[in-house]
Amino acid sequence: MFLKISCTPPSIMNTTPPRKINRISFSDNGFSIGDSELNAPGSSIRRSHWKPHSSTSRCTLCDKTLSVKNGIVNCRKCGQLFCNDHTHYKVRLRNPEGDEKVPQYDSSGVWCRCCETCYLAKQTSPEVNSVDLTDEFQHYRQNKVESQQLYRTKIQRNFIKLTNLLLDNSSVDEVVNWSPDSTNCSICFVKFNIFIRRHHCRLCGTVVCDDPNGIRKSCSINVPLIKLIEKLPHLNYQKPPSPDEKVKFRCCVDCKNALLFDWKRQVDTDDGVFVMYEAMSVQKQQIDRLIPQFESLVNAMQDSIKVRNKLVHALKDLENSLIQFRDSFYSKEDDKLMIKSEYVTYEKVITNIYQANAMFLQDNLVKYKSISDQYKEKTELPRTPSPPRLTKKQIREMREQLMVINEQKFLVENLIKDYTKARRFGELDSLIANKTELQNAIDELERELGEFSF
Repeated sequence: MFLKISCTPPSIMNTTPPRKINRISFSDNGFSIGDSELNAPGSSIRRSHWKPHSSTSRCTLCDKTLSVKNGIVNCRKCGQLFCNDHTHYKVRLRNPEGDEKVPQYDSSGVWCRCCETCYLAKQTSPEVNSVDLTDEFQHYRQNKVESQQLYRTKIQRNFIKLTNLLLDNSSVDEVVNWSPDSTNCSICFVKFNIFIRRHHCRLCGTVVCDDPNGIRKSCSINVPLIKLIEKLPHLNYQKPPSPDEKVKFRCCVDCKNALLFDWKRQVDTDDGVFVMYEAMSVQKQQIDRLIPQFESLVNAMQDSIKVRNKLVHALKDLENSLIQFRDSFYSKEDDKLMIKSEYVTYEKVITNIYQANAMFLQDNLVKYKSISDQYKEKTELPRTPSPPRLTKKQIREMREQLMVINEQKFLVENLIKDYTKARRFGELDSLIANKTELQNAIDELERELGEFSF
């Protein structure tokens, strides 16, 4: 038996809210109320395993109070009681057979409503057919990358040969075999006529049309040889061309892109932002890998000196990279870090990269210190007396560390202001705690430096 209960909340601001429809499903042990129509009337799946609604008043997963508003829903698989939010899932089930007490997963069964736990558990069921295509995709991608690299190498070799022949005023017919004449362009497929002439690319021999203005797909163009040589000076030419060389040759867009592939990548990263970002990403991955190793070795009371030294070097490398990144893109004005004028266009990207890496470094320095303290407590290493005075190297390192921590504190203070303006008070506690830790670290360093502090 199925009933519909229509619950229409009172109107607010003269607007009519959407109607909420609840469904009631009856069983031998009671009933179930939910806001979904996933379980269609007339389902043949048994309900004898359903828990009665009087057995509990809380959702099994989130401990939310079960009611008409929140839902009193029996999972069709396990029979436990849940709220609406944790039963918006469907699986195919069949009735239990033999000694089975609850319905079982079946790819040809009936679609039934279930809880989140049963929905995720179906992935390990033998009734679910899945195929992992990761290896196949990686193999296909590797073949694709290799074929593209081979094509670029071939075009580059043909360009070197063509350049040497053109500079010697020799015939270029032997560079590549031309494709047979066709009636259509091989790139934009336009039909050749009296106005659209047929041409051959001198690097690959493909039949193309002349489209210097990009009206169709910029299929080919007469390229000045000296322009390409200026962008590709590292290739093995027989003799350097003169700057006033005016020789041109026909080149298709595919060969042009293949020739300038490495040059474009270099131009895109000339500002160094993404090059330095990738370098810091590699260092972060190394730290993420070493921190758990160091912690597990310390907890197991095993020799952790090698891993500890690697971790210290990785943290120091990231700190140096961060300082280099700061010096490259920021300048100090009135004790504040300001983006350099030539990088204003990328201000948000640079700021986000710097803040993210500074916070990452700070968090992992705290983790490293905590694990090191545990290591010292467990091993009870004898403490060597500190030298009476600091060396110049120690003063320089401590000053650099003090500068980094001051900058991190400045970033955290800015984040606190931004989150306060955005009324994101839930995230302020952790930021304030970070600021307190940074201030304590600053005070400790200034105390150790004494008269050598800034």
